[in-house]
Amino acid sequence: MPELNASPALEMSDIALSQSNSFTWIHKSVLAVMDQGLVSGSNFLIGVLLARWLAPEQFGAYALAFSLFLSLAMLYQALLLEPQRVFGPSVYQASNREYLGMLLWFHVALGLFVFFILAISAGLLYQLSKSTTLPGALAGAALAAPCILLYWLVRGALYVRNAPEMAVKGGLLYFTLAVVGLLLVLRRGILSPFTAFAVMGVDAMATGVFLLIRLRPVFKLGANHHELRRAAERHWRYGRWALGSSLIGWVNGDIYYPLVSVFAGVAAAGALKAVLNLAAPVSQTYTGLSQLYLPHGARMHAQNASTGLNRFTLRITWLFAGGAVIYWVIVILLGQPIFRLLYAGRYVGTVGLLPWIAVASVFGSAISGPVIALKAMQSSYSVFVASAVSCVISLAVGIPATRFFGLRGVMSGLVLSTVIPFVITVVMLYRKRSTLPGERMKG
Repeated sequence: MPELNASPALEMSDIALSQSNSFTWIHKSVLAVMDQGLVSGSNFLIGVLLARWLAPEQFGAYALAFSLFLSLAMLYQALLLEPQRVFGPSVYQASNREYLGMLLWFHVALGLFVFFILAISAGLLYQLSKSTTLPGALAGAALAAPCILLYWLVRGALYVRNAPEMAVKGGLLYFTLAVVGLLLVLRRGILSPFTAFAVMGVDAMATGVFLLIRLRPVFKLGANHHELRRAAERHWRYGRWALGSSLIGWVNGDIYYPLVSVFAGVAAAGALKAVLNLAAPVSQTYTGLSQLYLPHGARMHAQNASTGLNRFTLRITWLFAGGAVIYWVIVILLGQPIFRLLYAGRYVGTVGLLPWIAVASVFGSAISGPVIALKAMQSSYSVFVASAVSCVISLAVGIPATRFFGLRGVMSGLVLSTVIPFVITVVMLYRKRSTLPGERMKG
């Protein structure tokens, strides 16, 4: 009889544990979204305030310098940040503080590289143009870049340790310092692209140091050249494919702005930007959640291979796709009022493009599940292959479609650029899972 009573008790215990885990993940997911919202919101607020307070030429210089910084930051993202979220919870799970110490050495090297590229660009432009506006903006970006990248690295370390609550505290500090700093330089009458970047740099450095004190990195492995070299090799093997995927993703989306400008005029590029802005809340939310889920997926794969990872992948896929569907149903139903509110009645003619953007956004969200799983398996090569194939196909269709059909042609390219990689990544993930356990993933 005691054995008959054990099963219901165990089932109730399992249910309670499952509910507890669900509440924990909901709580951490909300925190991750809050953190992403604070960081993205502060950057958005800085952009809006600078657009209001700076002369058009100065704001244009700031935008160009920031764009160049983001382009260079793709290298840092691919070689340092993304591998950090894969190897930190798996290979270096038992030595996270030592691993962070090694990453800080890598940060010095890559941070100096970005600094010198921006600084040299500033010097060359000053010699060629004798103007101080754009060179000043690039000089400010050069000084701020290593500080901003350090904050990104430390923020990533918090997600490796599954501590989004501390990331939120850092985000609050970052947001507060950004607003206070801009108000101070405005009040002193010294606001310029250079001082705007200086504020961002000081803000990021202060927040990064605040978080580093709590993370307490250990630098003893920095003196061990063998361990340092092995970590660098791991990051390079993984990161080279992640860098390729980032570059392809940039081409796959942003190339349509110059294309539609050439084929349909600059106003069409503005209309494209206006309609794509509505996809930003979805992508920013899932970017924040991916920072939390990728380290967890890597940890699960390191501990028990595909056991548990399969269910986790399905949950992410349905969560992201379902959330995107709900969001876009609301946006499409309220399309015209939203456009009138955001753009003061302009671009209302592009409301008909929202269903196309919705399809691209839903598949772009759903792909997060299999992509996170492949990255957790350290198979960044598979993600690169999917990106490369989809880029070739979508551009082969999208470029002529843009030429003949304008914005509607762009939509065909954008939809293909998300549907095709989704199908490819699902197939590649299925093939990868069939090789487990025993075989090490390529990449």
